[in-house]
Amino acid sequence: MSRSTITAWVAALLLTAAGVIVLVVAAATPASFGWFAYQPLANEFTLGSDRILITRQTLVGVLLTVIGLIGLSFLLGRSLPCKTPRDVTVHPRRPPL
Repeated sequence: MSRSTITAWVAALLLTAAGVIVLVVAAATPASFGWFAYQPLANEFTLGSDRILITRQTLVGVLLTVIGLIGLSFLLGRSLPCKTPRDVTVHPRRPPL
């Protein structure tokens, strides 16, 4: 394995690990977002719909993880052996009669 290939593997693994770590930290950090509407005439309050708040940390974690996994899948595909040797010329099949 060449030095550049090892560097690519390490970079892809570090990107994936960093993305997962950022996702874990983002999930452990509570989002401070509170909002409700009050209708003074009806004497009722309305909570917002069931929306999920995605923080910037979560987006960065997902982005790093996806880039790392794409790099790992590319490197894994390059490291697997081919089924046919590259020096063999493949001729097109003849159409059936």
